[in-house]
Amino acid sequence: YKSYTMAVIIWLLMGLTGGFAFWPAIMKGIRMTGTDEEQGRLYGIFEALNGFASLLLSFIMIGIMAIAGKGDLVTGFKSALACMGGLSIVSGLLVLFLMPKEATYGTKTEENAESGKITFKDYLSAFKIPGVWIMAILVWCYVTISAVASYLTPYSTGVLGMSATLAATIGEESVTLEDVYEPYLMQIGFLTRTPRGRCVTQKAYAHLHIAFTGQQQLEL
Repeated sequence: YKSYTMAVIIWLLMGLTGGFAFWPAIMKGIRMTGTDEEQGRLYGIFEALNGFASLLLSFIMIGIMAIAGKGDLVTGFKSALACMGGLSIVSGLLVLFLMPKEATYGTKTEENAESGKITFKDYLSAFKIPGVWIMAILVWCYVTISAVASYLTPYSTGVLGMSATLAATIGEESVTLEDVYEPYLMQIGFLTRTPRGRCVTQKAYAHLHIAFTGQQQLEL
């Protein structure tokens, strides 16, 4: 969106529907699926499946961007966004019809059976807990770092001239590039470290079919 105001509105709505509504519902749903003694195992299973699903969906959406877009970044992005929206609707319907209506928090007792539903007053009381603000700050820092790191993809396509598929695949943080990609590139002889910094070798130029004009320093 070219309008900055519209971009701010979209991000605010994402915070309302995601941070305020979606994740609390996820946490509540996990708690309602087992007893108090099973909570640790349930959260562990959730995190494992969440990571696997995120990785799988990322590759699927990249494929949709490449196939539907056919070189057009905007068309590919809209297609992937439409697919994600459709999957979200289907997931919501599955939860609506499959989630047990009589489920309660943890072990069923007379106390939590008579406690009723959470009210708006309960939400307001949560703001008085210092731990809530500490966790909010930590999450905000993480999301900010992730959002800034996401600018690597448009930089790769707009400045470096990469395809949208390749840029989205390697759209990682600099730490990941140094810990994962760099050792492999050095092992196969495409990258070397010198007093001037990281340099591309003649072997890498030959692999890319580019004329070798001397080692080029890389900044990560």
